[in-house]
Order: sequence, then structure tokens, then C-alpha cells
Amino acid sequence: PTLLYRGKAIHSRFDPRREARRAAEAVPASASVVVLAGLGLGYVAEALMETSPEKTLIIAESNPDLPGFIAAERDITRLLDNPRVSLLAGGNTRDVQEMLRGGPAGAEIHFLEWKAAAEADPDWYERLRADVEDTIRRREVNARTLERFGPLWVRNLAANAGAIARAASLQPWKDSFS
Repeated sequence: PTLLYRGKAIHSRFDPRREARRAAEAVPASASVVVLAGLGLGYVAEALMETSPEKTLIIAESNPDLPGFIAAERDITRLLDNPRVSLLAGGNTRDVQEMLRGGPAGAEIHFLEWKAAAEADPDWYERLRADVEDTIRRREVNARTLERFGPLWVRNLAANAGAIARAASLQPWKDSFS
């Protein structure tokens, strides 16, 4: 089955699973995290977890009611129960930045926009894209900074280990400043 929204099919009317597999297979193998912009009927998310179960998947859907609607129409329990899958349904697109904050340094993030869903709420999905791109840029800067200065920080820490151990505790001043 597929979903019509404002007269447009959210997935292929003929073979939505094959369409979803093609989208999933286009995700770079190097990506550790995929942000799927638009849940649709869940076909793309399911295909991503089938083709790349080791990836972390963050699904961002502008319509907070859509996941419940989909769950009433088809069983997406395996998808939603997967610990590698997170869902942001409605709300502030900046919440996705918090979801992307963790993870290994240098982990590649891939943004996959499900065009039919994005067309349903273009402003929300444009903000989402900007927030994800901002997070990617910040992570790249942090990784380059660590690469450049990491060895220096380790050398300085090792050289000052004795002084750090002898330093006075800051505990007495813990609540002195606000």
C-alpha cells in the first residue's frame, strides 16, 4: 500500500518496497548515521535497517500524528523497537542536533531526504536540513581540531601530571560562584 497526501503518492503506487530499497542502497557505506527526513509509511526506514543494520538511523518526521497513523495501518513494531532507530515526530528540528551529539568522533552522517514527505512541509524539512548540516560542520571542525591539537594536549597533560596531582582542590569553592 501507499499513502496519498494532497493527491500525491508518498511512495510508489506499484512497488514501494523496491523504491525504498533503491533509496537505502544509495546511502554511502561509510556513513555511520543516517538522518531520514520523512517517515512516509516506513518503507525506506525498514529498507535502511535491512540493508545496513549496523547504522544508526534517526527518522525526522514533521507530522507528529503520522507514526500513530502508520502503526494503525501496518506493523512497524520491528522498526520502532530497534535500539539503533530514533524517531523525532514533529517538534523542534534542533532536537535532531541533540540526537546527533553522541557517537564516535568522526562518524559520518548522511542526510537522506524523502522528497515526497519533504514537499508536504518544506519549511520544517529545510530547517531540519540546515540543523543537520550545521551539526556535520561542527563535528568536522571538532575532528580536525582533535587531530591537530590532540597530541599536544596529551604531551602537556603528561608533562604536567605531577603538578596536577599536587594542586589544591577546588572543592572548597564549589558553591562560591553562580
